[in-house]
Amino acid sequence: MTRTRALPQIPAMPEQIRSEGQRMLLHVTGSLAAIAAEISPKTSPQSVLEWRNGQRTPSATVRPLIYAALGIPPDAWDKRPAGSTEPDPEPEPEAQRGS
Repeated sequence: MTRTRALPQIPAMPEQIRSEGQRMLLHVTGSLAAIAAEISPKTSPQSVLEWRNGQRTPSATVRPLIYAALGIPPDAWDKRPAGSTEPDPEPEPEAQRGS
C-alpha cells in the first residue's frame, strides 16, 4: 500500500488586492499566529487574516509596529497595489480598522 502525504494548505488569494500593504502582507511567510506574534503580543491572528483578505486595514497605532516587524511602510495601506492604474483608496474610518 502506498501512502501519500497531504500537501500543506496554501491560503487562497483574495479576489481583489485593495492596497500595497495587503499585497506586501500576502508575501510574508509563516502562520497567522507567528506573524501576529512578530508584530505585537496584542495582535491577534484574526486581525492578520482580515488584513490579508482586505476586509480591514491596520489602525494607525498598529502600522508602525507592522513596519518595525515586517518592513511594510505605514502608508502602504493607503496606496493601491504596485502596478495598479486606479487612484489610491480613501483611508478607512477608524471604526473600520482592525487593531
